[in-house]
Amino acid sequence: MNIKVERIDKMVHRVQVFLDNQPRNHTLKLFFPGDIHHDNPKCVRPKLHEHLQRAVDEDALIISIGDQFCLMEGKYDPRRSKEGIRPENNYENYIDRVIKNFDEDLGKYAKNWAFMGYGNHETNIVSRLHTDPIERLCERWRLKHNSPVVPGNYQGYILFDIMFPKDTPSKYGTRFRYVVWYHHGGGSSAPVTDGIINMKRQKVWVEGADLLINGHKHTAIYKPERIITINSRGTIQNKKVDLVRIASYKDEFQPFGWAVEKQFKPSSIDSAFIEVDFHRAQKGGIEMNRRVSYWD
Repeated sequence: MNIKVERIDKMVHRVQVFLDNQPRNHTLKLFFPGDIHHDNPKCVRPKLHEHLQRAVDEDALIISIGDQFCLMEGKYDPRRSKEGIRPENNYENYIDRVIKNFDEDLGKYAKNWAFMGYGNHETNIVSRLHTDPIERLCERWRLKHNSPVVPGNYQGYILFDIMFPKDTPSKYGTRFRYVVWYHHGGGSSAPVTDGIINMKRQKVWVEGADLLINGHKHTAIYKPERIITINSRGTIQNKKVDLVRIASYKDEFQPFGWAVEKQFKPSSIDSAFIEVDFHRAQKGGIEMNRRVSYWD
């Protein structure tokens, strides 16, 4: 897959997918893993590998939106616990070890990994220790694995542009576009609503997105919504917007622990797979159909 990923504004990234020819149909495949928390002993790594390998087999782009790391076991972190650190990370250069071991375990998927956003676990490290684990990992992967991955934000837009060859004439233009608004998420676990109320609020103040996706709450939910909009020709459009929350690979339903004392329900180990079909209709214009599924 020939792609280019770049930041075009402080809260906007663009992913260009360059096609070798000009087909009438094209399917964009996106895999959004839930909060990974890779360095936590409770991370269900076999399931994580199963999903990532499946994404590679599907030739999907991997888009993660925060909490790739847990990073709570530093010397001055009040959340640290002896049970929260994996043996391979239990060294004085703890942060370096966590980044290195993430690379050694998941680097085989780096060429499909296009984007890494920030979660509260990464921003906590930036504010406490003044080092950026996402930037460091992305830089390592670009140099070591020739990965297209770039660091994102806590929230923002991602524009996925399907690009046709420039020397191929097309009255439909040179690209199809799919727009994603991501926000890592915030607040508590929302055990009844699974965070759908918060996402409906986002839908009010986020314009132009085909997909609104959040993480953080370690719960999974999908709800297709409709909004009324008007295009540049003055035509009313009934537009579909998918609201998706992805869960986590961190299984905190244990005999003891912080989540147990808070009486949190078992976490979903679900991630979202999005397929976007672009079709150039006989009557002209572009039709777009989406399919949202969860991998568990």
